[in-house]
Amino acid sequence: MEDEILQLDSELSKNKQQENDLSTDINTLKTEIDTINAEEQSKKQELDKKYKDKIDKLKNILDSYLSKVEKGGEDLLKAALEGKISVFKKGFFSFLTGYYSENESKNRIQAIDEKLEKWFDN
Repeated sequence: MEDEILQLDSELSKNKQQENDLSTDINTLKTEIDTINAEEQSKKQELDKKYKDKIDKLKNILDSYLSKVEKGGEDLLKAALEGKISVFKKGFFSFLTGYYSENESKNRIQAIDEKLEKWFDN
């Protein structure tokens, strides 16, 4: 009977040692999981900040562009078009005078000017 008690006591000690070993392994794994979660969270926050900054910059650029268009975009467009149209008219006048009289060419250019003034006034 004492032999059985000693044997059971020995098995109990072995089981307690195995339990302690498993508990240590579990704690080690929990620590590794916590470390991985902390690294993941840190990287996620870093990426969120990085892309939030880029999105904010793009939003600011877009807002700035839209406000410029709303405030003076039409005037800028008209100024740019007037410059292009002026150059076009000079070349077109030279072309027209090759086919029509100077007076007819002037009349056609004047018709273009009138159309442009109506368009710019709208």
